[in-house]
Amino acid sequence: MHMSKERLEPMTGCGILGILKGITGIEGCYSLIHGPVSCSSGHRLAMLFAEKEPILPTTNVTDIDIVLGSMDRLSAALDKVWELYHPKLLVIILTCATSIVGEDFSLVIEEYENKTGSKALILDGSALAGDEVSAIYEAYEAILEKFNEKDVEKNRNLIALDGITITDYNFKLFYNICKELVLENCNIELAPSIFADLDLDNNLEEYLSAEKVPVGLLWNKNKRQCPAPYGANGTYDFLKWVCEETGHTISLEASAKKEKYNSIIEPLADIIKGSNIKVAIESSGWHGYGLARFLKQELGCKVLLCVDSDSNVMDYTEVCDDFYVDVGRYELVSIIEDFGASLVFGSSNIQDNKKWKWIPFFQPVWHVVEKEECYAGYDGAIKLADFIIENFINSNERSK
Repeated sequence: MHMSKERLEPMTGCGILGILKGITGIEGCYSLIHGPVSCSSGHRLAMLFAEKEPILPTTNVTDIDIVLGSMDRLSAALDKVWELYHPKLLVIILTCATSIVGEDFSLVIEEYENKTGSKALILDGSALAGDEVSAIYEAYEAILEKFNEKDVEKNRNLIALDGITITDYNFKLFYNICKELVLENCNIELAPSIFADLDLDNNLEEYLSAEKVPVGLLWNKNKRQCPAPYGANGTYDFLKWVCEETGHTISLEASAKKEKYNSIIEPLADIIKGSNIKVAIESSGWHGYGLARFLKQELGCKVLLCVDSDSNVMDYTEVCDDFYVDVGRYELVSIIEDFGASLVFGSSNIQDNKKWKWIPFFQPVWHVVEKEECYAGYDGAIKLADFIIENFINSNERSK
């Protein structure tokens, strides 16, 4: 077993991308890139992947502005953004160029808020402050603090699944599965998520009063975190964890449902375990750990896992046979080839129709996919087991 935590070719981007991943799902929230125009245009894809209009205004800072000061340019841009969009929340993102000079923009922000009656905050999206993984935590905490989330009376029976973003590949199917699982098995109501479906005009109060459950891109935030709900046991563990985190009791029906699906999956797993199926996964941590655990522990596959950020929450040796952190396209393709994977979950960067069967799982997905599939939850587990048997076991039998 080769476990590597060495960074080879970075797979993660700068903080700008992380911030955009977090705020793209908030209706009424806009961003303003305070820096060169290239820092804005280069990140428009994050919104395109989320099927959002890629409005990403920039202050278009030049070399002269860096030397003489960019305060006036930011002030003018704030006036223009308000004139065009009237945002409920404006997130001003510093780039490397505007972060390194250390200007104090607090007075400009205060003037904007007093003039508009709206809220604004400034976040450092430069590579000097961190990467896209760490930046999303900064954005999350800053937004909650801006809206005084700690001062709101909590509703014990209302939770928000925070961290699953609309920039995740196949977001809609996955998010809806998670919501249905919680509603059916945990006797808890769901509020909108700050990263998914929060409308600042209509449901901010409901969101602020909800208890926050850190999943998805926030999964490292909680040391007792459970990975994404894949497989019969993995889905039940996730639901049980949600209940424990929020002080609720999982329903009796949920345990019976786990046993029911286990009885369906176990004979399928018996077929797969004797076939030495090797699977590679490229993903963000929460999704990848959950899928890998199901494939290895419940279906008996050999698993290679590459995540964009390591987690201290659980031992990766429990979920995979080979492990890498933050490995880019060229190295990862070679690593997967050496591993001998016949099935690969990941981005278009590791798609190779000649060497393995590829399932889109992680952005970027460059090519149009005719039918999106989601293998989360109980039904998804059966669907994935059937897929493996049909494509890698029955097909081999037919070819003999």
